[in-house]
Amino acid sequence: MTATATVTLTDVLDHLHPLPGPMLARVVVEGPASSAEDYLRLYGGRWEILGAWNAGKGPGIPELLAANSWARVRFSPNLCLVANVSEMGPADVVTVRIPVPLAPPERLISPAVGDNPTGFGSYDDFAGLRGAVGLHALEQKRRNDEQVYDPGSAEGVMARLRALETPPSLVICEWDAVVAMWRLAERVTEAASPAYRLNAENLPVPSNVNSTRFGLVHHRLALKLGGDTMAAARPFMMLADAPGTRRTELKVGGRPGPVTTAEILHDGTSTLENLETLVRG
Repeated sequence: MTATATVTLTDVLDHLHPLPGPMLARVVVEGPASSAEDYLRLYGGRWEILGAWNAGKGPGIPELLAANSWARVRFSPNLCLVANVSEMGPADVVTVRIPVPLAPPERLISPAVGDNPTGFGSYDDFAGLRGAVGLHALEQKRRNDEQVYDPGSAEGVMARLRALETPPSLVICEWDAVVAMWRLAERVTEAASPAYRLNAENLPVPSNVNSTRFGLVHHRLALKLGGDTMAAARPFMMLADAPGTRRTELKVGGRPGPVTTAEILHDGTSTLENLETLVRG
């Protein structure tokens, strides 16, 4: 097992894709109002951003993370054939995203509820109530921001994953979700089916079941582990946070949000048969 504090995005990509060949890793930078994609290639033992520079001269992963420290940086567990999300390469990672319930804030009773049923006796009464409501709102906001995620819940999900008969190769803790990844012994060459079905009028409508064998493994693993079945229907579109990045949108009072961590559970690989046995067990 690898200590979570030492696992970086480079370690994750190297572990999942020891022999990526010419395929590319997709990285998505999500800002407050927009998002952008970059693609990484492995050249000379170093992951670098694909661009107009000579091979080996492009910015690497540390530079990418430093330049986007204000944003949420995420990556796709599976690789692309070219710099286009629609051209995914043969898949060699099965990924399940397991949401972690957020801790609900304590709700305070508003001072306006049930007060003064016959109206206000004076302006002073009204002004006093306005002041009390304002103070109540400030206190409620403080409690809302005090804790919106439960570290113990995320650790409980990770403990269940470690105890599986076929544990994932790697897990990423995003604190409001845990992402489990199984590295496959062989790449799956079948194309993923569209995530839709035909309704009674023979029109395509969105579906949360991907009917290929690769897609059904995702769907059944998500059902077994309490994961996100909608994300499982689109395995090539699934993203995970880069380890070491801070989740600034998860507020914990006045303190910064938690840092995404990753843990490599083992160096072995799995097969679709192993995972199908796991979901039947």
